[in-house]
Amino acid sequence: MIKRYRTTTHLALPVYVDGKLNYAVFSEEDYGISVTDEKMQKAIEDTPYFKNGKIKLFEEIGEEEHPKAASQKYIEFPEVTQIQQAVDILKGEPFNIPHQSLRNPDHVKKHADANGVKFPNLKIIDG
Repeated sequence: MIKRYRTTTHLALPVYVDGKLNYAVFSEEDYGISVTDEKMQKAIEDTPYFKNGKIKLFEEIGEEEHPKAASQKYIEFPEVTQIQQAVDILKGEPFNIPHQSLRNPDHVKKHADANGVKFPNLKIIDG
């Protein structure tokens, strides 16, 4: 089974698998990593970052499924229509994204996507 994890920042997480140091490297693009190795999955899930919600299990893809067919889990906030509302949600529980990381609409969108959050009624107008 493939497990896809996401965090709120680019991260190289040191983990031990079979007594050897490995790094789970979360991409800069979507702050995600796909892991097929069960021992590596367990190592990630045993870290304090996973246990306190800084790293989240975003999706699980069964062996027989094609990644595109796997359903992604999103939390929608249809009531959000202004960027400051989106920032407030991302700064709060359970996301706890520092406000410095949400300094412009592109960063808000990137962090929302990385955390499986959708703001379907938020319209961002390019200057």
